[in-house]
Amino acid sequence: MTEIAKPMARQIDGPVGFGGWLIMPMLATFLFPVLFLFGVIQDISYLGQLPGNWKLFGYSDVAILSAMAVAGSAAIYFMLKKSKIYPKIYISILVANVAYSLYTIAALGGFGVIGIQPYVQDLTRAVAVAIIWVPYMLVSKRVRNTFVN
Repeated sequence: MTEIAKPMARQIDGPVGFGGWLIMPMLATFLFPVLFLFGVIQDISYLGQLPGNWKLFGYSDVAILSAMAVAGSAAIYFMLKKSKIYPKIYISILVANVAYSLYTIAALGGFGVIGIQPYVQDLTRAVAVAIIWVPYMLVSKRVRNTFVN
């Protein structure tokens, strides 16, 4: 009689599950849609007051933040499902946030806005967060062992 080969159980090396430093990206993931939607609401409230050239910037800002809110919502779903795609989505959101900050500074600079210091602080914060959490999501054993579905 022939034996049917059983799939070998996956050997887990290191921590597994929601815990440790993974709690910080998880909390951020729950905040992403809220913060991005807050930005959308804030931008929409100003759209009617913008002069002609600024309207395109305002509408593009709403579109970008809306897309990031959708991505943040998707990240929550995939995180809770412990999907392999979650770390990639999380990293994509962090990189998109850096790109969005650069876009905002470039656009405001193009319009001749002088007071861009708050936006430079946003960029600095986005870069610092990406520098810390992108490598964590790429090399962490907990992340590798948790997001397996």
